[in-house]
Amino acid sequence: MQDRMKLKYLFAMLLTLSMFSCEIDNFDAPSNQFNGRFTYNGESLQLRGTGGDGDNILYAIQKGSEYENSGTIPLYVNSDGEFNSLMYDGHYQIVLRQDRGPWVPMKDTIEVDIQGAQTLDIEVTPYYMLRNSSISFNNNVITVSTEVDQIVEDAEIDKLTLFVSSTMFVDNVAKIAEYSCSDAQVGINEFSYDISDNAETNNAKFLYARVGLKAKASNDYIFSEVVQLR
Repeated sequence: MQDRMKLKYLFAMLLTLSMFSCEIDNFDAPSNQFNGRFTYNGESLQLRGTGGDGDNILYAIQKGSEYENSGTIPLYVNSDGEFNSLMYDGHYQIVLRQDRGPWVPMKDTIEVDIQGAQTLDIEVTPYYMLRNSSISFNNNVITVSTEVDQIVEDAEIDKLTLFVSSTMFVDNVAKIAEYSCSDAQVGINEFSYDISDNAETNNAKFLYARVGLKAKASNDYIFSEVVQLR
């Protein structure tokens, strides 16, 4: 819970910096809180956070003749599948990149009118979900148990991988170690990873981990929740 509060605080800081830059440029800062999350059957998805590297998976376009050349507004997602931004009043199109996300691509543009605070949950169909995940750490061995739930009937598993990081940001990009299950399958998967000989993990003050699954049809992983190991 503490880690999640830190993540939310970081995103709040990014919003504050954005507002401050508008004030420096003598523009009125956007004040409408626009937030949402990616869900499946109302359940938030665990994703790769994109705020740190700018690799956003969705963006907004403000509509109207006066905004024709204003470009797109990137919306960054945290590891809990949430996005959060300050926006001006107006009508927007929310567009999902077709090459991103561990779900069946959505081709429809989402129309939204923002007048004051606005919440938008985006319902998607992931190829798989990871459920009942457990990650434990003892004597330099990480033990994993996770259940792969197949959502899309013809989906195929590409990789089931444990990612380890020295910070609470853990995914296939933010990592200092990783280990893939050699015989991943639908249902319960159990495997272990001995990090005794890994200099980076041995020298790290803190260790965090989570499991990610990539479908062959996707460029992104669906994840389990982040767990602190040390």
